[in-house]
Amino acid sequence: MGGQKVYEGLVRGGDFEITAMVGAMIACAQMGLEVVVWGAQGKTAAELAACLCPGAKPWLRRSASSSEGVEVAATPTARESLALTGS
Repeated sequence: MGGQKVYEGLVRGGDFEITAMVGAMIACAQMGLEVVVWGAQGKTAAELAACLCPGAKPWLRRSASSSEGVEVAATPTARESLALTGS
């Protein structure tokens, strides 16, 4: 599935929670923050995020947990970057 089709699907009728997770995952990847995903919704959002922004894929990690959710983990590089910006 191409990025444009994914985008159009999210805009037209995507599930609000999955759409929000997709945006958050891409934003985290752009900031160098690793995202750990678990469950069906998290997995779906990660696949869509990787489709929309292939550069995000290395920042998305799957968890073995069966519950639903997403967790952001600051990598050492991201921690240093955030410290420099005062965030």
